[in-house]
Amino acid sequence: MDVKPGPVNDMVILSARPKERKLVEGIRSSLYKGVSSPLPELSTLRVDEVYCDLPSEAAPLITTMNN
Repeated sequence: MDVKPGPVNDMVILSARPKERKLVEGIRSSLYKGVSSPLPELSTLRVDEVYCDLPSEAAPLITTMNN
C-alpha cells in the first residue's frame, strides 16, 4: 500500500468549542451525577485513620475539613 502525496481538495476545521453557550442551562454529563442528598458525616468516612501517616500537603483536601 503506497501513500501518494497530492493536493487536498477540501479541508474541514472543526471547533472544539460548543457552538452555543450553556451557562444558563448548565452542562449535562452522563458520566457524573450531582449529589442530591446530605453529605455523610466525616466520622463515617474515617479519613483521619487512613491518612494519618501522610503529611498534610500530600493528604486529600477532605482531611483538612475539620481543622
